Amino acid sequence: MRWAERLLDPPMRGFAGVHLLRGPLDHPGTVGFPVERCDRSRWGPGLGRRRPQVLGLDENWQQLFRSMAGVECGEAGRPLESTVEHTGAVRDRIRFASFLAPNMFGVYRFVADYVGEKLGRQAELMVGHSFDQFADGEADIGFLCGLPYVELARQPRPPVELLAAPLLRGARYGGKPIYFSDVIVRADSPFRFFSDLRGRSWAYNDPDSHSGYNVTRHRLVSMGETHGFFGRVVEAGSHQRSIRMVCSGGVDAAAIDSLVLAVELRDHPALRGQLKVIDTLGPAGIQPVVAASRLPDGLKAAVRDALLDMGDDPTASAVLAPSFVEGFVAVTDEDYEDVRTMLAAAEEAGFVTLR
Repeated sequence: MRWAERLLDPPMRGFAGVHLLRGPLDHPGTVGFPVERCDRSRWGPGLGRRRPQVLGLDENWQQLFRSMAGVECGEAGRPLESTVEHTGAVRDRIRFASFLAPNMFGVYRFVADYVGEKLGRQAELMVGHSFDQFADGEADIGFLCGLPYVELARQPRPPVELLAAPLLRGARYGGKPIYFSDVIVRADSPFRFFSDLRGRSWAYNDPDSHSGYNVTRHRLVSMGETHGFFGRVVEAGSHQRSIRMVCSGGVDAAAIDSLVLAVELRDHPALRGQLKVIDTLGPAGIQPVVAASRLPDGLKAAVRDALLDMGDDPTASAVLAPSFVEGFVAVTDEDYEDVRTMLAAAEEAGFVTLR
């Protein structure tokens, strides 16, 4: 595998292994995004854990990542310099890894810096390329999707522990650490209901994503459609790319993390006239912040406390609010029981691959 990595490194420099996942708004309709139907699903299936794929991204997509993240990334897995100037002595480094959508990368960078400053440690943030980085000592704290967390948590010796999760701004979230998946189609398409998508093309961001993959399988299992509902299924690599594939007509539909969609509508207002939401899947436990289990308990508690303090800190709130984040709250394993139930249902139905 090392020779393959060396061969693929030049075209993927800065993005090898990027896990381009997920991202609030009160409701798509409040920002001029027409919603034709909104259902709350029952909790059900998921997918078997697998190592994140290495994505070969062309230069245009690399530039899109940079513009969304607001940073020039080094190689995947290599840390980005902290932007915080510490006034006290730096006792040690603390390494953060993001496995989530690039359009929130700037927020994750701020969170890492904030925690580092509170702890008197130099914060480093990298783009995560493997969940093994937690056990291997390469990553201390991670921004992670709920589905991989559930899959990691059922290992005999789980490599990560929950710290906290964000609260999103907006009535649809009800002050709880949850999020949704909004099913989007082109504004000029004839589709009005999820059932209208039978035989049509579908894009998902990544098979390790709850919002783009797991929750869609749950809808199909609940419909009894486990033998091939879609005519074509495409792995886009990120929610942002799924959105643009729908806009361009490359695919008919996709399920998008509600936070990612809100941030995209904020940054690209023209999208509001190009897309419409025909269904909403969820809610489910939102992507948590996790700590490597190997870390000392005192350090894990200090990171959690720093995260929980952000919502009451005016400086932090000024950065979080424009990205629709109220702050962070403590979460437990029970907050991800919905995702776990979906995973079990998918496996019991033998419906691991979306189709």
